[in-house]
Amino acid sequence: MIRSESIPIKLWIDKIELKTLKQIKNLANLPFVFGDIIVMPNCYQKYNMPTGIVLGTIDVLIPHAIGNDIGCGVCAIKTSLTNINNTILKRLLLKIQDIIPIGFNNHKIQQNKNLIPTNFPYNDIVESKLNNSYFQIGTLGNNDHFIEFQKDEDDYIWIMIHSGSRKIGKEVTNYYNKKAIEHNIKWYSKIPAEYDLAFLPINCEIGKMYFEDMNFCIMFAQANRKLMMTRIKECINEIVTTNINFNPIIDVVHNYAILEKYNGFNLIIHRKDAIRLYENETGILPGNQGSYSYIIKGKKNDYSFNSCSHGTGCKLNSFNTIHTIKTTNQLDNAPGTYKDITNIINQQLDLFTIAARLKPIATIKA
Repeated sequence: MIRSESIPIKLWIDKIELKTLKQIKNLANLPFVFGDIIVMPNCYQKYNMPTGIVLGTIDVLIPHAIGNDIGCGVCAIKTSLTNINNTILKRLLLKIQDIIPIGFNNHKIQQNKNLIPTNFPYNDIVESKLNNSYFQIGTLGNNDHFIEFQKDEDDYIWIMIHSGSRKIGKEVTNYYNKKAIEHNIKWYSKIPAEYDLAFLPINCEIGKMYFEDMNFCIMFAQANRKLMMTRIKECINEIVTTNINFNPIIDVVHNYAILEKYNGFNLIIHRKDAIRLYENETGILPGNQGSYSYIIKGKKNDYSFNSCSHGTGCKLNSFNTIHTIKTTNQLDNAPGTYKDITNIINQQLDLFTIAARLKPIATIKA
């Protein structure tokens, strides 16, 4: 624990670079942050604040403490399949890439509008981007997003998807961060501009609008992953001849803010590349195309705001995994760029237990 700043910094990480630590200390000196700054083992410097951070505020939302890809998360399904050969896997990868656009690509035709969340007021920025979302739902996106076939230690095949809210999440973040900067100037905020951590009170009109639009993006991201999973299941049923059962979908979000109560205080908990994990709650800690992924179960741990890291990969590719890397840009997310997943797990065993360990056998990278 670090106690040199205004509030304590709790660490679930063994090494931190100096530039990353500086960003963390900036967070620990924000006047509206309450409790502790929680630093997860996947933490590293990125733009205005590091990833792998959990923090609580009183009545304040910080757009950049959530990030551009609002609602980004991971979903997974266990199947009844216990055997699938490489020929079938390759056919599945090709079929999936035909029906699920990846990278910056969208669907060429509008998808079913009923798939888009409707129980929201649709503020101006969301309203202006809704038409694009009809073409983006059911698409993977770019960066470190992936679709992966995996096998657990009982030989059952799993499907895992990592994806987010596509362009609408970024548009919402940029719009409200600019509004936050404007309002912070009017309010003579003492937060240094170079922190790039402008805030919005949740009780003011613009803060309420951001909270509504953030929740729309979360629901859109979940609907996006659900549609991709539905279409992957259809591909499997078409190509694999045996009867297949699919377990219910597990969906875990890692970029968002939510109202929660701790020690009698109502807080807005911001999680950036971190997930909520209440006692016995199921979580997903994904690896990458060269490492295991994990299904986990939460332990009660208020000291971490009942959270743990969103996963990371390992340094060495120890598995013979089929993948679809086509460009040098995709090498940015190759296994050698990630931290050791075993170390990530071992630093958090007070936060969760391991329910399943999943070996990657075929991967589609964004």
